[in-house]
Amino acid sequence: MRTGPTSLALLLSASLWGCSVPRPWEMVQLDEIPAEKLAEIDALPEIRPEKASMVSYRKLGDVEGVSCKRSSKQLASWEDAVRRTKFRAMQKGANAIADLSCEAPQSHPLTTLCYESIRCTASAVLVEAISPGLR
Repeated sequence: MRTGPTSLALLLSASLWGCSVPRPWEMVQLDEIPAEKLAEIDALPEIRPEKASMVSYRKLGDVEGVSCKRSSKQLASWEDAVRRTKFRAMQKGANAIADLSCEAPQSHPLTTLCYESIRCTASAVLVEAISPGLR
């Protein structure tokens, strides 16, 4: 069986098409954060690396928050990404986060359905005791 230029072109365009269409399984799921919870979420403390030795805590798991720009009215922001990370930590029963890390803004045309996104990760932790020197 001979393959001609048309078959080759169809195969190539099908391969490229698969790389550029939206992939719903990769779409970022944004939590709807209740407005009445915003103050509580924003007040959730972050344990900084330099203070970690002064705090006794138990790690509950890793969490991730993503701020996503999906339209010209909806902008991705660092504040929103950190807030979403803290919200996910609270959902796990945490009363603080540790090891917070945020990526630089990323452009994701069509793959996650965000024009731009900022992703933060952290450890959701349950603070059990605080050293007297930290209070």
